[in-house]
Amino acid sequence: MDLAQNIGEYSLMKKTVRFAALAVLLLHSAMANAEWVGTWSASPQPLKNSITFTNQTVRQIVRVSIGGDSVRIKISNLFGTKPVHFDAIRVAQHQTLSTFKMGTDRGVTFGRDPSPTLNPGEELWSDPISIHVQNGAELAVSMYFHDATIPYTFHSVSSENTYISTPGNFVFAPAFLDHFTITQSWYFITDISVESTGSSIVAIGDSITDGVCSTLNSNTRWPDGLATRLFAVNRSNPRGVLNQGIGYNRVLLDQPDLNQPSISAISRFEHDVLDQPGVRYVILLEGINDIGMAAPDASPTDMANAIIQGHLQMITAAHARGLKIYGATLLPIGGSGMDVPGKRQMRDLVNAWIRTTAPYDAVVDFDAAVRDNTDPQKMIAGYDCGDHVHPNSVGYQAMANSLNLSLF
Repeated sequence: MDLAQNIGEYSLMKKTVRFAALAVLLLHSAMANAEWVGTWSASPQPLKNSITFTNQTVRQIVRVSIGGDSVRIKISNLFGTKPVHFDAIRVAQHQTLSTFKMGTDRGVTFGRDPSPTLNPGEELWSDPISIHVQNGAELAVSMYFHDATIPYTFHSVSSENTYISTPGNFVFAPAFLDHFTITQSWYFITDISVESTGSSIVAIGDSITDGVCSTLNSNTRWPDGLATRLFAVNRSNPRGVLNQGIGYNRVLLDQPDLNQPSISAISRFEHDVLDQPGVRYVILLEGINDIGMAAPDASPTDMANAIIQGHLQMITAAHARGLKIYGATLLPIGGSGMDVPGKRQMRDLVNAWIRTTAPYDAVVDFDAAVRDNTDPQKMIAGYDCGDHVHPNSVGYQAMANSLNLSLF
């Protein structure tokens, strides 16, 4: 795969998103005034470390935010260099581990085709799937690949087990009973939407939004905590919460050289945020990796100003679409590998701008939610996962609890 070429094509938005004809025809079929609203997402990344599926079934577990009785799934070959053929896809209510609930599985079709092929750079929404999904429920999405298939489009850190079978088509099997392989990545699936009268919130960020260091299979990322809080107070006007965090993501520059390659936030903003179904609100938490990966002799003022200019581009783009966008302050870095005076100053300058003069519609002060007030450059010890950059699940919940729900 030519990663540089794929990054360039993505940045220019040379992509194709197909909508299955049946999905368009039935857009308003489930309820009056309902529309497709995002309920789950995982930002696509170009695969760095190769994995191949050959005569295998891949079962992926995802937690939706808002529920409904009709869903759509988007599959993506955005970074692919070859066509990808899906021999079969089924979705079901998840039960535990690799098991789905008996009788809940449904076939997934795309323009009535149960075996779609995606060309390089192509993405495709499924036809509507009649399956009941509760708020905060988990779905099991099973895909079978007969021929050798490399998932060049994936999401590196799922914080959730994905089950890869021994040889065979097991999309109909409620559980993988024999030996199987487990990874913590998602492959090809990038979005799920439901028919709803509500709207969605997109959280765009880096590994802190992605939930790195949260407890495996617990759905305790801060966007999960926000979704859970919203369920309890706003049932008549539901809000989907879409997590578009990527590890090592930066505001300004692409990241092609790590195990978690990613496109810069400003380059992926249209695809990952503006194009989401039903989006109305955006929360932006980005910049700490620009600071952490800045050259040792970088000017704190120049680096902070560059990050600010990137934020301004995204604010302008969101406002042009009529969206409300909220700026989140950068978390403490005291005690971490990036804890040097110049980088502390960069973070403080960016946070001061977010709090005082940034043209955000509101400020989300995550820094205040997790910092140790006796040493404000550090995170509260009980919230720190140990690297002094990422919160643990308790810290992520503190971030979620700090959000003012009246913003949504």
